[in-house]
Amino acid sequence: MTSLSKKQKKHSATVLINQLLQTAHQRAGDLQSTQQVCKQVLKSCPNQPDALHLLGITYAQLEKFEEANYSFERAISILPERADFYANYANALWKQGNINKGIDFCRQAILLDEHRPEFHNILGCILLSGAQFSNAEVHFRKALTIRPNYLQALNNLGNALQKQNKTKEAVAAYQHVISLQPDYADAFYNLGLVLKNQGNIYESANCFTQVLTLCPDFFKASQALKEVSPTWLLPLEGNRLLLRPCTEKDAVFLHTCYRNSDFMAMYNKYIPRNLSMEELVNKLRQSAKNHPCQTHSVNWVIIEKNTGRAIGIAALTEINFQHQRAEFLLGIPCIADRKSGAALEAALLILNFAFNQVDLHKITSVVYGDNEVAQKNILALGFIAEGCQREHLCDPEKGHFFDVYVYGMTRSDFYSNIRLTKLARRFSVGVNIHFA
Repeated sequence: MTSLSKKQKKHSATVLINQLLQTAHQRAGDLQSTQQVCKQVLKSCPNQPDALHLLGITYAQLEKFEEANYSFERAISILPERADFYANYANALWKQGNINKGIDFCRQAILLDEHRPEFHNILGCILLSGAQFSNAEVHFRKALTIRPNYLQALNNLGNALQKQNKTKEAVAAYQHVISLQPDYADAFYNLGLVLKNQGNIYESANCFTQVLTLCPDFFKASQALKEVSPTWLLPLEGNRLLLRPCTEKDAVFLHTCYRNSDFMAMYNKYIPRNLSMEELVNKLRQSAKNHPCQTHSVNWVIIEKNTGRAIGIAALTEINFQHQRAEFLLGIPCIADRKSGAALEAALLILNFAFNQVDLHKITSVVYGDNEVAQKNILALGFIAEGCQREHLCDPEKGHFFDVYVYGMTRSDFYSNIRLTKLARRFSVGVNIHFA
């Protein structure tokens, strides 16, 4: 039997390696399988650069960055003229947060081959994450010069423009993506963000809805849709009370509340009390133009339904949409109205609104140290004491520092509170409480 020559052995090994690498590329979505194939190649040929490069990509996708870096650097040392090795290593470095090194390697890739749009797109993304917005824009535009309908670069260009407050150009970029690929969920999401920032709340809601139609598990879009929901603007109706968002027609009542020093000293010491009626009307008129996702607050006037009389004020302030929480305030100036159970009914309406209608996760209440009645009432309502902040605030009228007590209620606290269920039935406010 004739043995194979060295040349024949080398050719056979090359054919095998190419077949294995082709298999690895075909299985690119199966990271574990791709990794096994690359290792099989490297077992036969330890310095095969394509296998090292593909293994580096696989490790980076698995976030095994130490192994990825080693594989990329070995591949580059063996075949330093391969531009794609540098670009993909740059991409991996970016994922690790190593922005400067990523920029350097991507620039090297472009020096080796400036006509690859993917390289310019990668560099643009790295520059964008490093807040180099105008430089990122340059490279996204270069990518699009090479490949005009490069959807990823076009979407990323919109992001770079948005960061520079070039909103009209950003909107045009996202709309162009959507015109080319109507199911491009990221472009709809980014367009929704721009429209929200412009105050086009209804249009942004349509975009986020479209995203969720395309990708039901798109978490950020579902959260963004909750932010712009018209539910924030609806009145809250109970058996005896109506909580209506404040408008300029409430100016007279609010002016009376703000001038009531004893009441405001317990409700909120920091609301300006000396606004003229004209100033207050203008402020309310301006506030009514904005959605709570812009002001991060919603303010209600508490109305007695059978008489139409305004008896109190309430609010959710410091709304943090990312962490799904807000601060709760409620105040009724007249002692007789407080004793009628109005405060309890109003509180139940607000808690139901927060947890069941706008899907907040936590409500906090900050009570001044000298307001012992409110401290007892907030505990009776089911809030949990979370601590005392000693001498935390300075009184704007008297100049002395005072303590504040912090209370909190989570959605699970609310759902599992049997007493709240009984109170809801008593006041017939339609509170939807579930048991955990």
